[in-house]
Amino acid sequence: MKQILFYDPETGRGISTAKGQAQFLPASTSESPNIETSEVIDNPADWIVANGVVSRSVIVTKQMVDEERDRRIAAGFIFSGKLIDFDAVSKENITGAGAMAGTALAMGAVAGDLYWHGGAEPFSWITADNTKLELDAASMFSMSQAAARHVTAHFMTGRALKDFTTIPASYADDDWWP
Repeated sequence: MKQILFYDPETGRGISTAKGQAQFLPASTSESPNIETSEVIDNPADWIVANGVVSRSVIVTKQMVDEERDRRIAAGFIFSGKLIDFDAVSKENITGAGAMAGTALAMGAVAGDLYWHGGAEPFSWITADNTKLELDAASMFSMSQAAARHVTAHFMTGRALKDFTTIPASYADDDWWP
């Protein structure tokens, strides 16, 4: 079903939308400037009517989606109720500690052993709020897996957004992202 974009006659900027056909709208509504379109209009204010053509006033590019994806990935993820930093250095550290934890598990590290890493202090991760989260080998390995899922989910969401014929102007809204 087509959408009808109602627009400001002076600026051409969209005001609201309706679904259906213009001739079946109430007279008070159908008298407003409007145009039928097959475009998916998620936010009318992002669209303009000029010379009888509906077009997006801001074109969202695949690069913009990639930048939003990367920003969200770097913002971190929740593990054991804590926000875990995930900037480039943190990503590298999580990868290394996860590999070390996987090796420790393969060599027989047991649940609850906080000294699985061979250090004099219990193994802990400093979270985004600067508190220590003590982790046994299995928990550290799980955290590295959560990091990988965090990255994968964002890449898949970005891919899905870039697959739209027209990327929604609302691409950066939380509703789209994990």
